[in-house]
Amino acid sequence: MASPENNCFVIENGSMVFGICLVNDKIYTEFIDEHEFPDDRQLMASQQELECFLSSCDKPRWKDYMAFVDFSCGCYCRTGNDVKSCNMNGDPESCDSFWDFTKSRLMKFNGISKSTLPFHIKECEFRFNHRNENLYKLLLKIMRDNPLN
Repeated sequence: MASPENNCFVIENGSMVFGICLVNDKIYTEFIDEHEFPDDRQLMASQQELECFLSSCDKPRWKDYMAFVDFSCGCYCRTGNDVKSCNMNGDPESCDSFWDFTKSRLMKFNGISKSTLPFHIKECEFRFNHRNENLYKLLLKIMRDNPLN
């Protein structure tokens, strides 16, 4: 379980890293394959080291992320990319707000299984992007428009 003072999360069976993008004032998350990210998890501890890694990385799609989260240490790190260079628009502070929102929602669990973490993050993404709407009515509309049949 994550303790409030150190913001760490206990993830059963290892760690996961995801990137946060900002498009049209909406937050989008994408999990990064563990083989793509370096094994040195201390990389996430320093924004300067992260930016150094990203600038030398041969994967140009990583430059589109505004922030990364590493669940092995519960570390959140903004990349320093500006919105224009990422072909995004919106307020970069939204990434910080999203991570604060997600942390507070995940703190109530006694650890999170690696298999369910993507679902928790996507739920937080949905809730954050629709935080000013009535979720009950929105979900009813989505279910009505897309029945399970």
